[in-house]
Amino acid sequence: MPQLSPMSWVLVVSLVLVCLTFFMTVTWWWVTTKYSIKHPSKKKYAKHSKKIIFKWSKEWKDGL
Repeated sequence: MPQLSPMSWVLVVSLVLVCLTFFMTVTWWWVTTKYSIKHPSKKKYAKHSKKIIFKWSKEWKDGL
């Protein structure tokens, strides 16, 4: 391990945490824009199912 002063280690750890936070935020935004929860209307239910169906998809497809 390199010999860094304590303040340098604080800066290195802070930089890693900032990068990790940025990566997690970008990933979260990408996932929430790519996938959205679709709440189907009563007409969109499968004919054989009486349950409310939540589909993680860009488009709702009948007949799952």
